[in-house]
Amino acid sequence: MNSEKNPSPSGALRLLALTVLSLACGPTKTEVEMTKSWTLDPKRFAFEKAEKTLENGIRVVAVRKTKLPIFQLEMDLEAGSVLDPAGKEGLASLTADMLDEGAGGLSAERIAEAFEGVGGRFSINVSKTSTNFSLKCLSPDADTLLGVVAKVILSPDFKKEDFAKLKKRTISSIYSAKSDPNTVSDWSFDELVYQGHPLAHPVIGYDTTVSRITLDDVKGFYKDWYCPSRVRVVVVSDMAPESTIALVEKHLGGWKSQGKPLPTLPPLPRIEGKRVKVVRMPEINQCYIALGARGIKRTSPDYNALRTANYILGGSGFSSRITKRIRVEMGLAYSVYGYYSPGFAFGDSIYPGIYYAGLETKLASGNQAISELLSLIKEAREKGFSEEELEAAKKYYRGSIARSAETYGQVAGLVMYGEEFGLPDLYWINDIVAISNLSLDQVNAAAKEYFDPDNFALVVVADTSFRLEGYPEAKYTDWK
Repeated sequence: MNSEKNPSPSGALRLLALTVLSLACGPTKTEVEMTKSWTLDPKRFAFEKAEKTLENGIRVVAVRKTKLPIFQLEMDLEAGSVLDPAGKEGLASLTADMLDEGAGGLSAERIAEAFEGVGGRFSINVSKTSTNFSLKCLSPDADTLLGVVAKVILSPDFKKEDFAKLKKRTISSIYSAKSDPNTVSDWSFDELVYQGHPLAHPVIGYDTTVSRITLDDVKGFYKDWYCPSRVRVVVVSDMAPESTIALVEKHLGGWKSQGKPLPTLPPLPRIEGKRVKVVRMPEINQCYIALGARGIKRTSPDYNALRTANYILGGSGFSSRITKRIRVEMGLAYSVYGYYSPGFAFGDSIYPGIYYAGLETKLASGNQAISELLSLIKEAREKGFSEEELEAAKKYYRGSIARSAETYGQVAGLVMYGEEFGLPDLYWINDIVAISNLSLDQVNAAAKEYFDPDNFALVVVADTSFRLEGYPEAKYTDWK
């Protein structure tokens, strides 16, 4: 089982290699003229699909993809770390970890063997807002393996000896993570941006808080928050969608627990002025810099314009302004990037994401890199972008259609994302059409409205010798 941050800055890094080749060449004048008006019928990409809400409240969406006999299931339960009680942060993660330690009379070893024996994969991942269960196997094995998954979710053993060993391993993992500057940066960033909010703490918790968690706490969390009415299931397979739904209902339709009503999260803290924190870690030779500013909701009408503006500024690998200036021209960083997270849905509400920019640089160039990053954000806000930059972004997004829904996992992820935010079918195609028909004025207006070099949160993880210049409000703390 893995615990994951949501949103994760590392996701932007994985895009770099994909974008470099796509944007190595800019568009010609002919391409610019040809792409001023662009359309694509989303129906060309449609899948055979069925959906049903089971009697116990589980929403099931089944999609048919017939290329291979593969069964890909994604199941999201609204039970993430935002539900951790104060002082026992890490409880959601520890509860999920306990599920496959033994369930329904099967030991942890037998559970693992059930999947590995037929080449299947099963994982449980906790984020800030949910617990995700993922199963991938051959379709002929789906019935058997889904039965094992059901035992793990519905009938965990919660044995005392398993809990003691798992708790010890978790605390050890936290100690190891605290020695990694990237992890320290991530945790410190969330604490600064979301200060005092349930989103502020790491999913895995802290060693001090996990040490307080008891087996009764785990059982209580499971009883309170693991219930079918908070579950979405998406399956992509070569099976007929109706047959897929019947299979899910066979194994999960008997889940009857009620749980407690989900709480309403407090409003997200506004990022006003400059929040600055320097975290000192002895004997590291780089600055790990993370900057965050206000974002928008995924459902905002400005989403695609802002997404495109950010792509030009910091999301397009070597072609982005940030990378060109800070890495290529000035040689200050090996990787530098920026992106807008789409936010998240929880309960009946949709919450805005944040703007995130990150880079690593030498201690001696930390102040210069921060200054240049903010200067580029300010320049984009005040002066906007060029037609050539916009057309290069459109060209990239159109090209991305070919690889956006290639695999069963990709399709399942896209459908689940749409379910989370209440987006229409094939929204990812509609988005590309919308982006392809954006005007430069629309993109520049989004940059002017949302790029904000004056109100931000800034975290710098550096050696004890580093001093941040120009920020008298900066708070220095020693990482322990």
